[in-house]
Amino acid sequence: MESALLCLAGIAGGVALSYGVRAAFIAGFPTLSILITPGWIIRAGLIALFGTVVGASYPAWVASRKDAVEALTFD
Repeated sequence: MESALLCLAGIAGGVALSYGVRAAFIAGFPTLSILITPGWIIRAGLIALFGTVVGASYPAWVASRKDAVEALTFD
């Protein structure tokens, strides 16, 4: 759950940064067309969330297969 919340915060920060960089590029190059569509935001967010869940679940799964004391000692 903690990883997913951190991921969601990262997604929100990434979207905000994307709009900021887009505004800077538009200010520097007025004829440049950059589209940030909701579809791409959702796709990128889902890919990031999937990677987060898989990346956080694997170490938890490995730790769950060990003795509790050993898992807490080395992880």
